[in-house]
Amino acid sequence: ATERRLYLPPGLWYDFWTGKTVRGPTQNMDPPLNALPVFVRAGAIIPQAPVVQFTSEVPKGPLELLVYPGSDCRGSLYQDDGNTLAYQHGEFLRVQFTCDSNSESLKFTFSTPQAQYKAWWTTIKATFFGLSRRPQQLLSGKGVVQGWGYDAERGSVTITLPASPQGEIVITR
Repeated sequence: ATERRLYLPPGLWYDFWTGKTVRGPTQNMDPPLNALPVFVRAGAIIPQAPVVQFTSEVPKGPLELLVYPGSDCRGSLYQDDGNTLAYQHGEFLRVQFTCDSNSESLKFTFSTPQAQYKAWWTTIKATFFGLSRRPQQLLSGKGVVQGWGYDAERGSVTITLPASPQGEIVITR
């Protein structure tokens, strides 16, 4: 027998590797040998940086955001130089993220209420999960967004945008 009974807290969860949703508290699974079962709570927003070889290396590439819509969908990111006490004098960056999802749209907003530290990223690559069909369009504060991609297998949309202190993306289902 290769199938295992998995226990998750009650609620909606996303399989990190496939983007598929599962409901807690229990699931029967047959995970492949090369993938550890990892699940993300619906409502989580996970920021990721490119891999670096040492702590003082500046990452190269975009800030990546993984957005898993659900109730109470929000997250934040904090950054400072990591070496000095300059953060005590306000030299840090804090970015707030929220998303609101309903049957017609998914709205994602971000803002930087505290920003006296320059971020390393110049672009943001956001991936939104939980989309069972290709969206009709993506809108930003500047109008219709071009150049986004839809992955039907993972139920996700990926978009890369220039970094800015605040913004909003609306995905019309």
